[in-house]
Parts: sequence; C-alpha cells; structure tokens
Amino acid sequence: MGIKSNNTAAAFHDFFSRSGKDAVSPVPPPPQPLSATGGVISDYEVSGTYYRAHIFTSSGTFVVNSGSASVDILLVGAGGGGGFDRGGGGGGGAFVELTNQSITPGSKTVTINAGGFGATGTGARGNNGGTTTFDTTTVKGGGGGGTNATNLRTGSPSADPFGGSGGGGAQGLTTPFAGGSGGTYGNDGGTPGAVYWGGGGGGAGQAAQDAPHPPAPVPDNNFQGGDGSPNVYAYGPGTPVTYAGGGGAGGDNPGFAGGAGGGGAGAGPTGNGTPGTQGTGGGGGGGAGSTPGRGGGTGGSGIVVVRYQLDSSSGTAKATGGAINFYNGKTIHTFISPGTFSTPGSFNETVEYVIVGGGGAGGTQGGGGGAGGYREGSTPVNAPLTVSVGDGAAAHPDRSITAPNGSDSSVNFSSGTITSSGGGSGGARFSTAANGGSGGGDNGNNSPNNGNSGNNPPVSPPQGNPGGAGAGSPTEASGGGGGAGGSGGSASSNVGGAGGAGREVPSTFRNPAVTFDPDAQWYLAGGGGGSVSTSPNGTGGVGGSGGGGNANVTYNGNGTPAATNTGGGGGGSPYQYVGGNGGSGIVLIAYPT
Repeated sequence: MGIKSNNTAAAFHDFFSRSGKDAVSPVPPPPQPLSATGGVISDYEVSGTYYRAHIFTSSGTFVVNSGSASVDILLVGAGGGGGFDRGGGGGGGAFVELTNQSITPGSKTVTINAGGFGATGTGARGNNGGTTTFDTTTVKGGGGGGTNATNLRTGSPSADPFGGSGGGGAQGLTTPFAGGSGGTYGNDGGTPGAVYWGGGGGGAGQAAQDAPHPPAPVPDNNFQGGDGSPNVYAYGPGTPVTYAGGGGAGGDNPGFAGGAGGGGAGAGPTGNGTPGTQGTGGGGGGGAGSTPGRGGGTGGSGIVVVRYQLDSSSGTAKATGGAINFYNGKTIHTFISPGTFSTPGSFNETVEYVIVGGGGAGGTQGGGGGAGGYREGSTPVNAPLTVSVGDGAAAHPDRSITAPNGSDSSVNFSSGTITSSGGGSGGARFSTAANGGSGGGDNGNNSPNNGNSGNNPPVSPPQGNPGGAGAGSPTEASGGGGGAGGSGGSASSNVGGAGGAGREVPSTFRNPAVTFDPDAQWYLAGGGGGSVSTSPNGTGGVGGSGGGGNANVTYNGNGTPAATNTGGGGGGSPYQYVGGNGGSGIVLIAYPT
C-alpha cells in the first residue's frame, strides 16, 4: 500500500539512455553516506548489506548532518479508541510506506500523537486516533468504536485521504449498526449481528468481518479486530513487525481478540477494553456490556521509521559469539547456549552484561520453581571470555522428591568470574523447597514450611528472592517460587501463591526485535506459580513476569513450563500431575557499535 517514488526509474533511464552529447557527460556521482540523528537507532544486516533505521515512538527531529541518500519511511497513525458498553473496537491507524525518498541535509520534524480515548459513557463514541507526521507528510488515525447509545452505535469513519481504518459498530440489537468506513490506507470496521457484542475495528491489512444477522447461536471470530500490516524497516526481513491492527469487540461474554498489530482485546463479561499497544497504531478494545456498561480501551500511539543503507563497513561487530544484533548505538551478543565471546587484539571496551541462571522446576503436587539468579553490571574487557548458559531444571514425577535445581550461568571476566546460580525447585507434596538463585515455593501439605530463602550463595545486590509459603489443609495450596525482582507469593486457603516478579533488563537490551517473555517482553527470571493440590475448586497461582510458569489452573494437568531462555521457574501441579520444567538461562553482552 505504499507510495512509490520514481527515483529508481529515473536513475535507470539516466544511466542507460545516454547518447550523443549526453554520453560524454559524467555519470552523476553516487550519493554520499548519510550521517543522521534522531529516534532510537537499529542497525541490521541483510545478505551482506547493512541498514540503519531511526525509530520514533514519540515526537522528535530527524536531522541529516551530512550526505544524501534515498530513504524508506514508514508512517502509522494512532489507533482509535474502543466504544462503551458492548462497544465496537477502535480502528487501526493509517499505514503508509514511502520508498526511495530523496533526502538531503537538514532537520525534519516528527510528530507522534496519542491514540483516541476510549468511550467512558453513553455520550460519545470512541475517539479517533491522532495523526502522525514526518516533515510535510501527515497520516490520519483510526476511527473510534461505536457506543451503545442512540445515534452513537455506528463506528466512527476514518475515510479522509491518508485515513486509517474505521471503528466497529456497537451491539446490533434488532438492527445492525455499521462499522466505520476505512480511509485510503485502512479498512472498514465490522458490523455486529448480535444483541450482546459490538463489531471489531478494521485493521490496515484487512477489514473486520461483519457478523451475520440474525446472529449465529455461537459467536465466532466475526467480532475480532482486523489484522494489521507487516513492515520490515525497523529490524529487517528476519523480524517483521505488524502495525495498525483493529481493536476487538466488547460484549457480555466473552470479549474478542484484537487484530495482529497491536489491536487491544474487547472486554467481557466485565471490565474495560484493553488499550492498543503503544507505538503500533493498534485500536483499543470495546468495553464490556455488564451493568453498568464499561469503557473502551485507548488506541495505541503511532510510529515513524526512517531507514537507509549504510556503507559496508558500518555496523560490523567488533567481537564474535552468540547471536549478534545492533540496537541504539550498541552491539548486543545474545548467548542461549555455551560459547565464547571472542575478541580481536584491538578490543578494549567496557561491556554491559546480564547473566541469568536456569530456572527451578515446579513441585509435583507442590510449589512453584524459583527463578535462576539474575546479575547485571559493567566491566572492562580486553580478552576472550568463556560463556556458560544454564539449563532449566526438569520436573520430577515423584511427589516425594524435590527436583534438582536449575544450572548456573557464568562469564569469566578478567575482573573475576560472575556466576548466576540456578533456581531452587519447588517443594513436592512430601518434600521441601530448594534454595538457589531464587528459592522454590513451599508445598501445601499438612505442616507447611516457608519457601526457601534464595540468593544462594549470597551476593550483593541479591541475585534472587525467597519462595512463598504453603497454606496447609484442607486444600494444600502451595507457595509461588521466588523471582529476581520479588518474593514468591504465599498461598491462601484455596489459591496457590503467585510467582515472584522478574527483573526488567537495562534499557541497552530492550530491542523490540528481541522477545524474552511473551507476556512481559523485557523481563527475565520470574518465579513459578504454586498449585492447589487437592481441591478442584481452588485456583493455581500465576507465574511471575519474566517467563515464570503458571500452576495448572484447572486442576486437570501438569504445571506450565517456564519460557525458554528467561531463567523463569516452572509452575507447580495439582494431585496426580507433574510440575513444569524451569526455563533455560541467558547471557547478554553489549558494547558501543
């Protein structure tokens, strides 16, 4: 859907069609490498060609200091807000790709406006999303979702030039209420066909589906937000990012998912719609239909990405080892298995590091596993380094035996080896929780003990935290495993303890192209949730942010394993089932590009 310039065609014609007097004219000199500032910088390689992207998720200035080049530009408008009370989802913002744009020295203003506010009462639809501007080009936001009130049930349009997607209509009642029309760079919002749900917001890649009318007896994906469109400018073809997804419809039960590309989920049977993801232009989800009705989610803000080709020497890593990516002026080496950080003789840099041990396993009919130890810092490096990455612990099926701890991760810096201990596994029904980087959660047997203490061996600042205590009879609810950022939760009478929160990695390592925990992107080393052992009416504890596994909530299966390469602890299991495995560790090393 991009706007193509004629620069490439003109250059082709100029080079190959010279004749007569023109033929003796010199070929125009090649563009000089661009030197520019602004936004967050991401460097990457595609088949030996290096690129630099400037990523703006807030307003700023793109400044070309010297040189000239053709650039590719992505502009995404902000998402629309979700509607109120069985409301429609907000539409995704306009999605515009400009390719081969000539640019010369000077300053270009970048303006990123906020997403549209979700409707909070019966007096308005969800608000349209704000505009996004690069220099003289402005694209529009998505339309707001319809609200369950007279004359407000139709979704807001976004049908201007450079407009985004339309918002979904509110609940259909006996007459369908249309979704808003999409603009030139978006799609239509969905029209609901049921009394109890709104319509999904349109996305940049597809319109939201219209629901049948009269409604089908069972709702389906007709109420979801439309998917957005992918783009590779920020991080390259290996890590495309989807933008401008539509928000999902709100309803009585359930709410519906937002479209891929940051669309927020609709709420149901209670609660407000989920906001669209910031920096994606995703629409906000519609509000639930409980009495009183609930508000829509706010749309996600837009984004601008400017990318251009670097000369062949730029972006080259100064060292080898692990997976290498370039982000915001830093070269980052990611180790998910043992290896060597190899340096040339000229290497003499102060590196930043994050070292996370393997997580402990959840206990069988017991507590959540403790997270692997988490250590971060900086130190000079002038020689190769040996990197060890610990495995997560495997759960033990015997409820009388505590599983082994996760394995240690380490780096042998010249200033001394830094080791992050493996996490302690959760106590099984007839065994105690183990100590480690973070401590495992206690079992909930008749005479429960406290979870183990963590930070073993002791270091300062601490590498982990204690696990939580069990609750004892009659439900035998168990404690959550400790996390790098907080202690495991203690169980109540019929709810297992939550896993302790993990730690957010330093800003150096928060490359959006790299995902650690699917639910909390830049967190590592979360504890596992504790189980409810003997009561089918109880609820297992949730894992901590940073990859911690959940205890089985339904009393009908194994504990959830922790996310790989997070050092998270595994979730505990109920009666007759096995705890979840701990997550493997990770080592991150960064230095100036």
